[in-house]
Amino acid sequence: MGWKETLATVAPTIATALGGPLAGMAAKMAASALGVEPDKVEALVTTGDPEVMLKLKQAEQSFLVEMEKLDIERDRLVVGDIQDARGLAKLDMTPHMVLSAIYTLGYFGLIASLIFGLADIPEGQAGHLMSGLIGVLTTLQVKVADFWFGSSHGSKQKSK
Repeated sequence: MGWKETLATVAPTIATALGGPLAGMAAKMAASALGVEPDKVEALVTTGDPEVMLKLKQAEQSFLVEMEKLDIERDRLVVGDIQDARGLAKLDMTPHMVLSAIYTLGYFGLIASLIFGLADIPEGQAGHLMSGLIGVLTTLQVKVADFWFGSSHGSKQKSK
């Protein structure tokens, strides 16, 4: 059994993290638990020493605790963002509503004029103009809807 398979058996979360964006954090935790530099972890894992395996298991638990802390911090940021949005709602929202309504009406009006041929577009350019314009405007329309109704992340958290 190779060192990666051994690590995956003893400390699956650390082994998984080594292949992703948290690789540095996982490597540091494993190395710290073993009291070596990160580049020496492989050599110790391949020994199969029970003490090494126990230390890796403890590093796994510490890594899980750190991951939980990061998730809690992310949730705090989301809550802070929601509180900022609620604070914004205490202000006069008339300009926001007017601009959102103008944009939304203009968005659907432009799409209707392109679909029904009401816009004067040179021959052969309608397809390119329509696809590019609809892509950009649809992206912005989603942002307008997210502002008023919330994002999918908030909905996902609410469902949890």
